[in-house]
Amino acid sequence: SQRYRSEQGAYPVIYLNLSPVDGKSWDEALAILAQLVAAEYKRHGYLLSEPAKLDVDKFNRLARATGSYSELSSSLSDLSQHLARFHGSKTIILIDEYDKPITAGHLAGWREECTTFMRSWLTGALKGTVDLRLACLTGVQRVSKESIFSDLNNLAVDSPLDHRYAESFGFTEEEVRKI
Repeated sequence: SQRYRSEQGAYPVIYLNLSPVDGKSWDEALAILAQLVAAEYKRHGYLLSEPAKLDVDKFNRLARATGSYSELSSSLSDLSQHLARFHGSKTIILIDEYDKPITAGHLAGWREECTTFMRSWLTGALKGTVDLRLACLTGVQRVSKESIFSDLNNLAVDSPLDHRYAESFGFTEEEVRKI
């Protein structure tokens, strides 16, 4: 429909898939996360064409995965702000498998460090900005039950177990009867 077509390509997008974030230690996992953030910063490297609107040194450190913990912690919200300023429109943040690092941390013994980081990283980008059009996070853990989201509100949690999605996932009762 025309309503959806008018939205297509109208907003800059940040996309991160966190499925590779794993490791024997939090330092290993954080280094992988820094590489994923670096790739997204490089993808948006055109932002450097307006250097007066951003901290070029910090941007380059994040694009090389050499930023400090503090810089990495604010990297998602910073990139969202840079994109909004450059494009003159709000941003969309898509994060696939947001919960993979937390699950990996639970299994390897660094869940607390990961949860602390993720809370700051996501809350800063999802709550601490007016530059966000929408965000979509996918994962197997329910968002509302994960403590990293305790500071966020107005979250809509969609699950394939919700009855309103019964026609979208698996088979309908009628299809089961036919089978």
